[in-house]
Amino acid sequence: MNAGETIKTMKTRKNLVTLNKINNEVHPPLKSIISELELIVNDASASNSEELKVITQAMHNSAYSLLNTFDNFLAFSGIRAENLKLEKQLFSISQEVEECTNLLSTSAKQKNIEIKYSIGKTIPRLICGDQKKYKLILRNLLLNAVELSSGGRINLEIDLSTGNHEEVKIITSITNSGSGISDEKINQLFKPFELNNINYNNFVNEGLGLFIARELCDFLKGKLIIKSDINEGSNFTYVLDFERFSRNKEVPVHLVS
Repeated sequence: MNAGETIKTMKTRKNLVTLNKINNEVHPPLKSIISELELIVNDASASNSEELKVITQAMHNSAYSLLNTFDNFLAFSGIRAENLKLEKQLFSISQEVEECTNLLSTSAKQKNIEIKYSIGKTIPRLICGDQKKYKLILRNLLLNAVELSSGGRINLEIDLSTGNHEEVKIITSITNSGSGISDEKINQLFKPFELNNINYNNFVNEGLGLFIARELCDFLKGKLIIKSDINEGSNFTYVLDFERFSRNKEVPVHLVS
């Protein structure tokens, strides 16, 4: 690496530090806004206030889109700078699934889409791994399923593939009842910004989310598999390894109940 490339890399990594700081400041209030807007949407539905419902749904969707775009931009910057880091911590799969599906519920209902999820009984209550990256992959694939569907159902299934007393391999599978994807277009799905030229249910996607999902799976030494049939829907499955909870690891306060 020459001097110019070294300086460029240092600047990129410095920018990443700044982005991370901004991210930590933006996330809490933005998630709070999304939660409050979801409550208002539900109240508007209960009181048959259609105008308020439409307005708050639009605000909710915009806030959620901003949250996801910011996280994706941060991840994309890390990928380009080759500066992704493994951040291990204890977390609950069920909490991450519930949060992601709740955040997407308003957008899904607006398109008459029902999101159903099931978590296998053998999934440990707590696992150790990169919580942020697992959640970002899940959120991007769920968002992709919602955006590429026009009604119907999205099924999210999480189960144990293999495991022992120290490690577990967890399968996360997302199936939607959309129009499906042809074989020749599947390869284009994971190229950033390529989806502008592909029309799925008249939806235009910048393609960044799926690219990031694959890159994060690769970074975590997992795998992402796509199966799709025209007019029948698509399935996105990713498999990742985690450590089982050990009592010598400190449990985050918010997970103790």
